Amino acid sequence: MSSSDDIEGNSWPGFVDILSATIMMFMFFVLITAVALFFHVITFTSREDPVTVEELEVTKQQVVVLEEQNDELRKKVAGLEQKSMEIDASFSESEGDQNFKISDDGMTLTVFFGANSITVTQDTSDAIVNFVNIALSRYGGRLRANITSPKTRSSIETVARKVAVARILNTRNSLLKTELARQSIMFGVKRSEKVDGDYNWAQITLSVAK
Repeated sequence: MSSSDDIEGNSWPGFVDILSATIMMFMFFVLITAVALFFHVITFTSREDPVTVEELEVTKQQVVVLEEQNDELRKKVAGLEQKSMEIDASFSESEGDQNFKISDDGMTLTVFFGANSITVTQDTSDAIVNFVNIALSRYGGRLRANITSPKTRSSIETVARKVAVARILNTRNSLLKTELARQSIMFGVKRSEKVDGDYNWAQITLSVAK
C-alpha cells in the first residue's frame, strides 16, 4: 500500500469528529435559545395583570353607556332628517292656480300660497303688475308699497322666517316690473297670522305719501 492511500484512509475519522462536534454545538445552541425563550415568555406573561370581576363589571357598564349614547345619536339624526325634509318641503314652486284677493278700495292685494310653496305664478304676477299700474295712474310718484308676510307655523323658527322672506322677495319681483320707484318698496316679516283662514300669504299694501 502506498503512502497516499494511507493518508486518504486516515482523513475520514477526522472528518467524522469535526462533523460530530459541529452538530453537538448546533444542538447546544438550539437548547440554550429554547431555554432563554422559555424564561422570557414566563417573565412577560407574569407582568400582565389578571382581569378582575370589578373590571369586567366596569366594562359592561361602559358598553351600556355607549349603547344609550348611540340611541340618543340615532334619535338626533332622525330629528335632523325630519327637519331637513321639512326645510326641503318648505321651499317649493307654486303649481296650478294661485289665489289672490284685492281689497274694495284697490289699495291692498293679498297673495295666497300653497302650504309648501314660495313662488308667484305668472297669472298672479300679471295681476300684481296691473294692480300697481292702476294705482300709479292715480297717484304717480307719491305711491308707496309695503309687502308683508307672516312666519309659517313651522316648528323651526329659522325655516318659518326664511319662507316668509322668500315669499316677500318673490312678490317684490313682480313690483319691479312696474314703474314704481324701488326706494318706495318696503317689506317686513310679521308673526303668524290668519288672513281669510289661511296662514300662507303675502300682502301688498299701497299708500300715498303726503
